[in-house]
Amino acid sequence: MRILLVARSLGQGGAERQLVTLAGELARRGHDVAVALLYPGGPFAAALTSAGIPLHPLDKSGRWDLAGPLRRLRALVRAWRPEILHGYLPVANLLVALAGRAVPGCRVVFGIRASDMDLSRYDPANRLLYRAEAMVAGRADLVIANAAAGLEALWRRGAPAGRGVVIANGIDTGRFRPDPAARAEERARLGIDDATCLVGMIARHDPMKDHATFLAAAAASGPGFAFVLAGSGTADEGAPPPPDGIVLHRLGPVAGVERLMAALDVGALPSRFGEGFPNALAEMMACGVPCVATPVGESAAILGDTGRIVPAGDPAALAEAWRALAPPRDPALARRCRARIEENYAVALLGARTEAVLAALARPLIVHVITGLGTGGAEGMLARLVRRSQAFRHVVVSLTGPGTIGPALRRDGIEVIALGLPPGPRALAGLPGLARLLRRLRPALVQTWLYHADLLGTLAAGLAGGLPVAWSLRCSDMDRARYGRLVGLLARLSPLPRLVIANAEAGRVWHRAQGYRPRAWAVIANGIDTDRFRPDPAARTRWRAALGVPPETVLVGMVARVDPMKDHAGFLAAATAAATLRPEIALVLAGTGTETLPGPAAHRLGAVTDVAGLYAALDIVVLASRFGEGFPNVVAEAMACGRAVIASASGDAAAILGPAGVTVPPGDDAALEQAILSLAAAPDRRAALGTAARHRVEEHYGLDRAVTAFETAWRETLGREP
Repeated sequence: MRILLVARSLGQGGAERQLVTLAGELARRGHDVAVALLYPGGPFAAALTSAGIPLHPLDKSGRWDLAGPLRRLRALVRAWRPEILHGYLPVANLLVALAGRAVPGCRVVFGIRASDMDLSRYDPANRLLYRAEAMVAGRADLVIANAAAGLEALWRRGAPAGRGVVIANGIDTGRFRPDPAARAEERARLGIDDATCLVGMIARHDPMKDHATFLAAAAASGPGFAFVLAGSGTADEGAPPPPDGIVLHRLGPVAGVERLMAALDVGALPSRFGEGFPNALAEMMACGVPCVATPVGESAAILGDTGRIVPAGDPAALAEAWRALAPPRDPALARRCRARIEENYAVALLGARTEAVLAALARPLIVHVITGLGTGGAEGMLARLVRRSQAFRHVVVSLTGPGTIGPALRRDGIEVIALGLPPGPRALAGLPGLARLLRRLRPALVQTWLYHADLLGTLAAGLAGGLPVAWSLRCSDMDRARYGRLVGLLARLSPLPRLVIANAEAGRVWHRAQGYRPRAWAVIANGIDTDRFRPDPAARTRWRAALGVPPETVLVGMVARVDPMKDHAGFLAAATAAATLRPEIALVLAGTGTETLPGPAAHRLGAVTDVAGLYAALDIVVLASRFGEGFPNVVAEAMACGRAVIASASGDAAAILGPAGVTVPPGDDAALEQAILSLAAAPDRRAALGTAARHRVEEHYGLDRAVTAFETAWRETLGREP
């Protein structure tokens, strides 16, 4: 790709350092990268020129000079013809929005580097600038923020709600690392002995950083501490005066800041507002330094369990936190700090994630419309599909909220737009807004998931200019008392979509019986991520210890939300009867609502995040559904984990299991009881079924197979005459 990055300058700051890091990594990956600057020069310019990345001055002459830089940027875009025009910070974002249409096919990308700015602390020009950026954000092809808080703040300022993805900053862990020699030299230069706890704040002097609270906490810390402030403005005459009686070094901008970070015992960032992804925090952690921060921007997510989060503006809490982290230094904690940055925020991850979302801009767009993004089979399959698919670009629209899956998708580079509509028929009030959204996004295809989304997505696609639509059916013999009117309406509308995809043959047969007559059918079984769902002895040990279950216990579990179709009552009746005959049997219920289910003794876990680990802990996995299943994910997931599975013959469960599991008639509690008793008494058979089940999923239900099938179906649909 030809990528032109546009920024204000290459002065010393977190955003500027990230621009240099990103440009270098994209160039290393083989892309043609250039940087245009409103103001030339800066301490980071040499790093770009030495990497062979050309710099183009836009020669901004002053604060109010925008016409000249815009004219020069347009000329540069016409001459250099980038495929991607990527702004960094508000002024640059405004300019790329205005200049990006100078070359047909050039994609405009906004870079958001701050979060909930307290604009009352800035002058009217800055307030106007941030609001103008939000107003034109809808014109960008993509918005990339380095923190979820940055996107949310952009939406509050007036940008289209839901626009944007999150790509965390990348930290150069080769440069920022523990360095005993630098530590000794820097502390000697500052006159700090090993017995003194050196606390550092590396941040420019700015209202958002709250140096005043840092200084107040320093005054309250007591003996044995010394403090250092580094960053633009920290050594200026206008900076807050130091409290009496503390050792404070004001260093201003520091070259080789990684050496100073390596000398610290504790890092601090007490920001009151405005942080997106605070680089200094992650860089200090990469140097093995435990840190204290406030819950602003991504600070808490960066720290994880390695440091302390304290309320903003609370000097007493800040001082107490760094007293708790003061020497003697804990080598294990230092290693955990660094490992967290290496695993989650390496430069290679920044480059790979950015490369992926920029490359996707050139692909045909599929807009997925789904009822919601809570935990469920359809929602999980959608998430796996859009993460893995490489032939298309994907945007996910939730008719309700972002749920548990939406934020995770945004962090993985998938744009998620939550419309916040009420459930049920009242969602029809959002039809005009959905149509406007589809008209703006201009997708090649609208792929809908679940009945309500099938209805609203089809109507909105028609209002947006007759966009092609595909439906996705995720169930089979549904209870007509609950869904009959909606299914009947959709049956009458079924000639409208160009394609209807069922995830099970049972689903296709049942919907045909209800009157569905689409132009084309496809049956695509769900895809299971066999890297995530796999035999895991360590997870088995961990989970059984947490549940207090000894190794000899036969753990029988059902993982399913509470819903009439799942028949928890039947499972409990059969499994309890089996446990009465074989006392070594213990029961587990997991899934939304199971924590409050009445009935006999069982571990009631509610919704579980680590469901793959839970499968590993079970000996027998049961799905007792009476009706409604299409492709029951729980069956295939448990099989992929090498578990022995018993399932009722609802939907395609029997076809999925084949000879690698046990099938019983739906609603037959006696047959389910006997199946549980038979497997509980036969550990060798359980092991053999688990091995066969794993092989069967790898052969027939792998995720790559499903993704390829979806992409093939979409291509064929788009190539078919309407």
